[in-house]
Amino acid sequence: MQRFIHFSVSIIFVFAFIVTAQPINPDGSFEDATTGEKFGTDIPGWSIITGGTGTAIFEIVEDDVYDGSKSLKVQLLTLGTNAWDIQIVNEPFNVEAGTEYKYSIWARADVAGVILNFTIGAPDYSEFGRLGQASLSDQWQEYTFNFTAPAGASEARAPIHLSEAANNAYIEVAIYLDNLSIEEAGAVDVEQENLLPSKFSLIQNYPNPFNPTTTITFTLPSRSDVHLSLVDVLGKVVREIAVGSYEAGLHKVELNASDLPSGVYFYRLEAGGFVDIKKLILMK
Repeated sequence: MQRFIHFSVSIIFVFAFIVTAQPINPDGSFEDATTGEKFGTDIPGWSIITGGTGTAIFEIVEDDVYDGSKSLKVQLLTLGTNAWDIQIVNEPFNVEAGTEYKYSIWARADVAGVILNFTIGAPDYSEFGRLGQASLSDQWQEYTFNFTAPAGASEARAPIHLSEAANNAYIEVAIYLDNLSIEEAGAVDVEQENLLPSKFSLIQNYPNPFNPTTTITFTLPSRSDVHLSLVDVLGKVVREIAVGSYEAGLHKVELNASDLPSGVYFYRLEAGGFVDIKKLILMK
């Protein structure tokens, strides 16, 4: 029997997985690129643009990825006057006017607090949508928003602006980007037979930082005894988030920490011999 202590959680069990539509944008995962430092249009499907005094090193790496075998590392050296003086642009790809799309990208920085702008727009620089002033975690995290292609739109580009003034405090920081995906919102196909995760995993909570609720997600390849706990920076368990026997699948836990003080905490998953721990930040 599952039991939950001290605060409300909700569990979502996913037994029939949904296969999302294919992304409409080119190589958002950087898998078609070769490793090493890149310039201009060296990365298939991407353009590197710098201007003014903005300078950065763009590099395809294999040692720090969210998924697959490669990601893009950007090391900020000097900032420009504008946020777009250092940018990486995924382009071009076709959109259909009046259609709603979902933008999703995974990112992290060596130091939490780095600010990026994730945008989508036309080749003439008019914007369709954006997630502006996004604060990066030092752990991989998904950043997502929906947008609708306006009347007359047929082609789009997805610039990521890195030269935000606030980043002056983080000069020479490394930023990692992976798995940019732009696809039709709600366009899904349900597979006939149920698919199960192939491995245990603990996913970074979202949002993070948070106040006062956040969602923790984990996957199980088989039925397992689960122990998910919240600990403070001294290693003391302050909450037993979820304890019990869980079926194979993807599980989401909503954590309400309204009664906890602001600060850094860690959540630890033990299941079937698998152990992982991740950091979360409660900011009131």
